[in-house]
Amino acid sequence: MRRTVFLAFFFLLFLCCLASALEMQGESFTPYQNRELTVSAGRDGILTVEAVTGDWGWKPVISGVRLEKGSTVFLWDALSWNGEPIPVGNLTLKACLETGDGEHESALLETRVTKAAAAVQACLPAAASFRQGDPLRIEIPMSAPGSARIRIAPESEAENTVWETSVSADGNLITVFWNGLDINGKALPAGKYVIQATSAMAPAYTHTATVEISNQTLDEELFLTGEPLPEDLSDEEAVWAALTAPVIVGWGEEGNGLRVFSAKDINAPVAGTVSCRTVGVKVIALDCDGWAKVGVFCQQTGNYIEGFAEEKTLRVIWPNTNCGAVLDKRKQVMTVYRDGKKLGELLVSTGLVRREFPKAETRSGVYLTGTRLGGFNRDGKRYEYAIRIDGSNLIHQVGYDLKSRYWDFSAELPELGRPASHGCVRMDPRASSGDSLTAWWVWTHFGRDTKILITDDAQERDARRREAGLE
Repeated sequence: MRRTVFLAFFFLLFLCCLASALEMQGESFTPYQNRELTVSAGRDGILTVEAVTGDWGWKPVISGVRLEKGSTVFLWDALSWNGEPIPVGNLTLKACLETGDGEHESALLETRVTKAAAAVQACLPAAASFRQGDPLRIEIPMSAPGSARIRIAPESEAENTVWETSVSADGNLITVFWNGLDINGKALPAGKYVIQATSAMAPAYTHTATVEISNQTLDEELFLTGEPLPEDLSDEEAVWAALTAPVIVGWGEEGNGLRVFSAKDINAPVAGTVSCRTVGVKVIALDCDGWAKVGVFCQQTGNYIEGFAEEKTLRVIWPNTNCGAVLDKRKQVMTVYRDGKKLGELLVSTGLVRREFPKAETRSGVYLTGTRLGGFNRDGKRYEYAIRIDGSNLIHQVGYDLKSRYWDFSAELPELGRPASHGCVRMDPRASSGDSLTAWWVWTHFGRDTKILITDDAQERDARRREAGLE
């Protein structure tokens, strides 16, 4: 009899445990597509579900939501902080239910993230204002190959479509040009207009940007630039003025070399070269018989040089005034500014000169963002969110291991905060909140011609070259 009662007691206890157990069910998840996650609980409580790949945590799927006893279905689009899609690979969902009696129940779901649906990730015009008739470049980063509809309306009349187009792309970037005319080719009045970009497969993820058609003609005459950076980097107003000032660059496509001669003679020795289009030069003197005296950090050594460039090989570009950044090479920190205000700092890693990579130094000076490349592979690593700034050098996220079943940053993440790259600027991928500055944030906010100022670290640079046996 006692044995029967004893067994009955434990059977009831077992049933109670089953009734109160926390469970999760769900198939694979796809970024930009709502998929079901079912959570079953035997008791009421406060539910949190974390998303983890390896030891890497993303934005919680559910955070502090009151859950009632029974089964509840949640929809999740597999997006993390700032709308960053969780990458393809294995994913662990960790659920914790805090019950009214102070106890905690937990559950795990091993699942997977599949390739993202084709969604618009940003709408990035190359300027905040432009002159009618001049083509405005608009870049639409996509999460996957697909099509997008670009629609433009006056800011004061959101429903009045004045221009629109639909574009398909085989890659992850759609680029269109708008010259300030309406759909019938007629000139539109000066004023502010809203650009809206939406994909066909994920229409819920729409991105907009505001631009202004201006009657103002931007000066395109060469000028004496002065120093590119203000002395006091804590002065936000002065820094923003420097970030929005026009830049003098070499004519030609990015990557092509602007030659700086040691004398006002094309037969004179070349003091150094720099990339055209994206690298700014300091103009020290003009009207030198068709030559300009310039100063710049050269591609060969990263050292500052002065020399002469033919005036006809130089041009003026007005930078994008939506965002800007100052990269302190000594601190290995990039400070980001937006609309005239400092937003915050981002840990980076710049180039480390070695004997096998004598040109790996990330050169100081003035840069404009150029071609948006997406990702690339090198030495068994994958680098995402890449934008060209200087020839073969880019700004991009730190690399992750291609052999892992998820994005494994463990090899290069510890190198942030010190020179370590082949010349590119590697950026921190980590986010802890919706306003965290990360490589993804830069990718979705830095439009073409965003200015980046990189401070000099002459003593440290010379020491690196000596240590590498290059001097």
